[in-house]
Amino acid sequence: RALQGVNCFATMVGTSLEGIAAAAGPDVASAIRENGFESLHKHVAGNVLFDIQQATYAKYKDAAPKIVPVVLRFLFGNGVYFYEKGPNVRFHVPFEFAKALPGIADFQWSGKIVPHGPHHDSWYQCPRNSIDLWIAVGRVEKGNGLSIYPDVFGKHLACDDEGNIGRSQRLGTPYNFEMDPGDVLIFNGEHLHSSELNRTNSTRHVVSFRITFGFLGWTAHDYRIVKLGAN
Repeated sequence: RALQGVNCFATMVGTSLEGIAAAAGPDVASAIRENGFESLHKHVAGNVLFDIQQATYAKYKDAAPKIVPVVLRFLFGNGVYFYEKGPNVRFHVPFEFAKALPGIADFQWSGKIVPHGPHHDSWYQCPRNSIDLWIAVGRVEKGNGLSIYPDVFGKHLACDDEGNIGRSQRLGTPYNFEMDPGDVLIFNGEHLHSSELNRTNSTRHVVSFRITFGFLGWTAHDYRIVKLGAN
């Protein structure tokens, strides 16, 4: 419940609901406010979920300059930081729901609605020293969360041209996490990580911010600087 502690959680909930309202209407947003983000897939159908993801992404892109400095000061103190201009907005719906969505086979944003396989962030042109701030806006359960593979930490594994790890690669035993709304999971982007296949009956809503204290390696992403002084 870190975000509640710095009075930032309500801002994130409001930003998510604004995105839902923009794409699906105020009635759906009201239902989600009452029943929780875990119920999202029960209130939308078809391609509306894709529209919600895009609309909420745009809302967080606008809200990031207000949210990020508060979170960074709380976690790391004053200093100079760089953060990815567009946070990653994730509505990871149950697999049984996702596989029936029209056009899901052509949806390219792995980890947003559909799961993302094991990867290092640098496979996707992120700095090699990026840090992920993975923030639970809704509840995260075993069975729809994030997997981290400590047995291969420090080993930069190979992938194909599409960022897929070899099926024969041994990864060891993953760690999975349960999180309450407002919790923050912090990990090195080069720590091999993946989505769990959502085998629950809950939508997992998370927003993740990638930050760095300075750039190690090339990046294709647009970063902003934030300077936090003593005042």
